[in-house]
Amino acid sequence: MFAKAQDPRLNQFQFQKLELNPAYGGHSGNGMMLFNMASRTSFYPVRGPFTYSTTALDFSPCTPANLGIGLLVNRESQGDGYYARTRVGLNLAYAVAFKEKSLSCGIRPGIIQQSINWDEFTFSDQLDPLNGISRPSFNHGAALDLSTTINWDAGIKFNIYKRGKPKVMIGLSCFNLTEPKIGLLSAYTLKRRFSLHSATTWQGENPRNTHKTNLRLDVQGDNRFFSLNQEFILDKRLGLIGGFTIPFSSQISNDGNLNFISLASYYQFNPSLLMYISYENNMAGKIIRGKTSSFEIGIIIRTNKSTCQTNSLKNAFDFNGNQKITTPLGCPKLNLDGKIESF
Repeated sequence: MFAKAQDPRLNQFQFQKLELNPAYGGHSGNGMMLFNMASRTSFYPVRGPFTYSTTALDFSPCTPANLGIGLLVNRESQGDGYYARTRVGLNLAYAVAFKEKSLSCGIRPGIIQQSINWDEFTFSDQLDPLNGISRPSFNHGAALDLSTTINWDAGIKFNIYKRGKPKVMIGLSCFNLTEPKIGLLSAYTLKRRFSLHSATTWQGENPRNTHKTNLRLDVQGDNRFFSLNQEFILDKRLGLIGGFTIPFSSQISNDGNLNFISLASYYQFNPSLLMYISYENNMAGKIIRGKTSSFEIGIIIRTNKSTCQTNSLKNAFDFNGNQKITTPLGCPKLNLDGKIESF
């Protein structure tokens, strides 16, 4: 048997930037550290939920300038068979600043490990027409099987600022560049995934209210989907998000309706802490015999002061959209009025 495996996804992709694009490494600014974490659970009308969790840590050192380093770890598990897949990647990014613009690129080498507990499955060679399950499978004795392989991701993004505030971002990232084989007894191949994403930011007459549009188009083999999230920020602290995801897979289109709608909310408690929660539903869900509900929760923590300020570095690169893009760039300073654009 040969199968093509797919990557999991988050409906609030705009918050987990390092997972969205390796080029985001160190984007908070020199001397700043950013911690992201999210967890998603999907409840199907079968036993055993599907869960996915991701954690990212990235830092931009004071020197060399324009460099971002980070670590991304995520894990998914599916069903009662204790199937699990773990990724660990070391993120490296580099950025170049122009007046009111910036260009960043990044790579992420890493490993993928897949595990499964065969004792939780029943195979055809165990079945007896008279006695039912009466003998061990050929997998007996291999209670836990492992498969480990090397993986590469890469990405690039372009930002446009207006008076030092973010206006437009366009990015392209590619995952599973080498199409790693992660199979156990079968030859499972993790197909390449291309992600084209964009974000725009608008402010009305009241500067404390902001509207953001986040777009994402993912292609992974025959699994293709488009996501749109509309984000409304009130008083620079409370965020309300409505979104939808439309798959373009021909197989899914033939078998059932898997269009997803999502509602989310987040709150920025202070300039260094933001938390969000999201609910998603697939509406009809014919292909899996019922509706699917998914819950997602995440947290973003950022240091409130750059370590560069302690060593009088004058040419630190500033990834932070709150600062006006100039050359050379001063060390980033976090504005204590709680500007949401810092995230």
